[in-house]
This record gives sequence, structure tokens and C-alpha cells, in this order.
Amino acid sequence: MAERTRDLKQRLLSFDVFCIYIRNLTQRFKNDTPEIRKIIDELFCHIPTFHAHAHRDMCQVVYGFPYSEGSGHQHGEHVEPPWSELNLAGRVLREMAAGPREDALNDLLNYWNRRKLEDFGE
Repeated sequence: MAERTRDLKQRLLSFDVFCIYIRNLTQRFKNDTPEIRKIIDELFCHIPTFHAHAHRDMCQVVYGFPYSEGSGHQHGEHVEPPWSELNLAGRVLREMAAGPREDALNDLLNYWNRRKLEDFGE
């Protein structure tokens, strides 16, 4: 992560329980990967908008996208939509060996991304 994002001025990360996870985040990385601790300290951490409604008001303000400078108009839920379709594939995927399972997951996610791109024009 550090090498690929070295020149970015901001690094924004979205996770549905950041308000809890962030408390010890730098401590977790301190022992395992001290070389990226500075990057972790500079992260802008947010709770996805849909998930934020289940949190306390203070979490919504501190970690919410609408109140964050530089986050733009987004919701942070980009990884959530394909889960329902991926769950359907789970029965087949769990019977596969690691290699074919990875290929199948790549195919499913590529299909999902392709469909998403095609729907942009509508």
C-alpha cells in the first residue's frame, strides 16, 4: 500500500466499524509493519453512509462522509452490492480447490464490474 499510494496527499479508507477499529489501529500496525505506521496515522477513516445510521450520532459526525473535507459526494458502500450475488455462488465455491475458486471469484467480480460499467450510461 505504501509504495502504490506514496504520492497521494490524502488516503481515505471506509470500513463499517471504524469507530471501534480505529482505537487500536496504530498499535496493531506498530508491531507487525512499523514502516507504514506513519501512513496509518495519516489515514482519513470513514464509516459507509448506510452503516453510519446504525451508529451513535457522534460516530456519524466524526466518521461520516458528508462531514469530511475532501471525500467528495460518495457513500463508501462500494464493496457491499455484489455480496448478495456472491453469497449465491458460495455453495459451489466452497467445494472448489484454491486455484479454481480464485479464478471463479475473479470471473464473478469481473462480471459484476463489467455490468456496473455498462449500467453507467443508463
